[in-house]
Amino acid sequence: AEKKFRTETDISVEALTMATENRWSLSEIQKAQLEDPDIRPILKMKLNSADRHLGKK
Repeated sequence: AEKKFRTETDISVEALTMATENRWSLSEIQKAQLEDPDIRPILKMKLNSADRHLGKK
């Protein structure tokens, strides 16, 4: 029997398709990230940094 190997492109397309089928709004993603104890501190630092940069304009 001939073995078929999946190429990296096939996997990327499959992942992209899965991502577009389960569309999350940005607020849903951010809410989930803020509830994650590993992601929350990084996200808060990023948001605070963005706020500081926006205020300097």
